[in-house]
Order: sequence, then C-alpha cells, then structure tokens
Amino acid sequence: MGFVIGYLTSLIINFFVHKEQESKYSLKYKILISVIIEVLFLLSYMINGLTIKYLYTIILVVLLSIVFFVDLKCFVIPDSMNLLLFIFSLYLVLFTDNYLWSHIIEIIGVLIFNLLILIITVFFYKIKNIEIIGFGDIKLLFSLGLAFGLTYFSYSLLISSITALFVELIILKKQRKIIPYGPYLVIGFLAIWLINIF
Repeated sequence: MGFVIGYLTSLIINFFVHKEQESKYSLKYKILISVIIEVLFLLSYMINGLTIKYLYTIILVVLLSIVFFVDLKCFVIPDSMNLLLFIFSLYLVLFTDNYLWSHIIEIIGVLIFNLLILIITVFFYKIKNIEIIGFGDIKLLFSLGLAFGLTYFSYSLLISSITALFVELIILKKQRKIIPYGPYLVIGFLAIWLINIF
C-alpha cells in the first residue's frame, strides 16, 4: 500500500515540478520516492498498528514528501501544500487529545517565533535585498509549528539546522551546490514526529 501511495505521491510531485520548471523527476527518482514513503509507512505501522496515529502519519508523510521534493528541485514550496498542511495542523490542534487547551502557551510561543522570523526576513529583504529564508519556508514553519507546539517545534528546528549545517558545510561545500531550507525543515519535523510516536 505504501509503495502505491508513494508512487502516486511522486506523480503529484512531478505535476508541481513540471508546473514550476517544465521538467520532471525521472523514473528512478519516482521509485526512490516510493521506497522512502513505504519505509516511513512501515516504520509507523510497526510502531502504531492500524490506529489513527498511523493515518496521521500517512497524511503528514505524503504532504511533507511533496514539499521536500518540489522544493529540492524548484526552490519553491507550493502554496497549496502549505494550505493543506495548515488545515491538517489546525485539525490536530482542534480535534485531537485536547491539544489546544493543554498547549495554548506553546502555540502562542510558535506564533511569536514565526512573527519574529517574518519581521527579520522582511527587514533584510527590504533593507539589504537579501532573502534569508523563503516565504514558503515561513508558511511551512507556521503550519507545522501550530501542530507540534513550541517544544517539539524547537527540537525540529534544531534537527533541521544541524542537518543543514552538516550537509552544506561538509557534503556540498566542494560541489558548490545549494539546497533550499524547506527539505531540511521536512527532515526535522518528520524526525520529531517519528520519535514522538515511539
């Protein structure tokens, strides 16, 4: 099942990539995407069984896989994916485990953090004409921060930043390649999600 969903996800990714660049991922990347999604599904199934958390994991993995691979190839996070992630996060906040009432301070912290990032980004863009983080990344941070709360949001940012530093400074330094920050955010949030469901 995971491989089929993974392959369908790769077709959606190709739709967005083709829309942005008029290019597509090759068949080997479609298979790689499908295998990655299958592994994440199996891991979640082994931990949760057929539960509602497993369903949440499927939704999150599919949406974040689309964000990861489209941003990696096109340097853009589709607004439609950010909107779907926001709706998913809002659902988690409002309708699961009394999350809203037990973590309201964490949600306020995430909102303040995202507002600060937005202000700093706009300031640097207007004054220095430097884009330190894309607006798609800010929307992604807001959507996922809403669902994760300040504590897990902070951990996922830490994992994202460490991963970005490692890849950029050690692996990509000699190749002079640039990877957008969105894929690193996806890695951080998925890592925290999977660690949290153990």
